[in-house]
Amino acid sequence: GSNHLAHLLRRNLNIKVLLFNNRIYGLTKGQYSPTSERGKKTKSSPFGSPDEPVNPLLFALGCKATFVARSSAVNGSHLHEVLLEAYRHKGTAFLEILQNCNVFNDKAFDEFDAREKRDEHEVFLLEGRPIVFGRDKDKGISFADGNMKITEDPSLASIHDPSNLAYACHLATAAFPDFPIPMGVFYKEQRRVYEDELKETLAKVSSRSIEDLFLSGEWWEI
Repeated sequence: GSNHLAHLLRRNLNIKVLLFNNRIYGLTKGQYSPTSERGKKTKSSPFGSPDEPVNPLLFALGCKATFVARSSAVNGSHLHEVLLEAYRHKGTAFLEILQNCNVFNDKAFDEFDAREKRDEHEVFLLEGRPIVFGRDKDKGISFADGNMKITEDPSLASIHDPSNLAYACHLATAAFPDFPIPMGVFYKEQRRVYEDELKETLAKVSSRSIEDLFLSGEWWEI
């Protein structure tokens, strides 16, 4: 559930979260889900979903996740690379995987994720490299005055810095067809994991006597 996920992310447990997003509840026969598009017609929303969809990446970034990334189930080589990065990260790694449901929501991402469309409609994020896309890498994404825009001059493309939280949040809002869909690692940072913090706290507590603990902080006699 999202409640448990929020606390997992903010505490930074050394766990890897793979969120398979197919914009539908496929296992329960096709109801609309938290990531379904507004207006989506399904068995539980025959007149179209009235809800705004959740952005999984913004959710993770808002919960202070230390590793946030996206890949696609139909791009095996890229998914393999991102999974390895997530595995190597010490802390909670959150990876959204775009996945098709060919029974209840077929071709959900084909408009930008089909093999023949990726070059023009997806942008692959590489640390320290310009954010460029297109078959000839002739377009890019730039950040200026706090805004994200597409530039036809790839030399003006911004350099991807996954340590920059503000840029990561901007990239997470990029939606097709206004922008190509970013793929790769949006954000990462090294922060102490929850397990280490907990062990340290337990060590401090266990070194004190019961009487010490009872009489610590505010207390009074009756």
